[in-house]
Amino acid sequence: DLRRLVLGDFTSEDSELSWSHLGSLQDLWKHAGKLEYLKIHAGNLALGKINAPELRELWIESGGFDNANLDELMKGNLPKLETLDLWMGQDNYGCDIRPKNLAKFIDGLAKKFPKLKHLGLANSQWGNELAPLLVKSKILGQVASLNLSRSHLTEQGMRVYAEHEDAFKHLTSLDVSRCLLGNEGKKLAKALCKNVNVDRQDDPSDHQPEEGDDADPEDIWWRYSAVGE
Repeated sequence: DLRRLVLGDFTSEDSELSWSHLGSLQDLWKHAGKLEYLKIHAGNLALGKINAPELRELWIESGGFDNANLDELMKGNLPKLETLDLWMGQDNYGCDIRPKNLAKFIDGLAKKFPKLKHLGLANSQWGNELAPLLVKSKILGQVASLNLSRSHLTEQGMRVYAEHEDAFKHLTSLDVSRCLLGNEGKKLAKALCKNVNVDRQDDPSDHQPEEGDDADPEDIWWRYSAVGE
């Protein structure tokens, strides 16, 4: 019986992520009754009606993960899930997730996945906006490790986390690598828990709106995520 599966086992030297189109996984789930580990690496995909009653780990690395997939996760049959790690991606590669979608998703995580111990909400153009949602969530107190890497997370968002530092002390690890943190942001991050990854930060000055761009919430071309194309 199938217990471990990797879909999209390739690197950027083989192909850009956005060039890969996995399509619908609907037919997979009828063969996933014993599946315990699933990793998906694809530019875009459609999860379908998930039925994986034994799945413990779900890793999705995408540059174009969308709101429809968030909804399918919340509707799916995943009672034993312990690890959920998502790379979301960029607007111009198909990621239509907005803060309101993240708020709804985060609000339901603890009830939906009571066994969850690792959460990744990474590679997002909404890293700063994620901060106030996460610090007040029930899921933060439940998980032992957190991946917020590859996102538009600046000192602004990190200050929100720092204001709630007691909510992070129980974590065994926090990953905020490949974000937009300067020296002060990295210092704040390292104070949150014992093991914090702050490697390979990008320059936040390279990811700023031109005058007037920030007035339109849909105009987010300037927002950073490490992986899109």
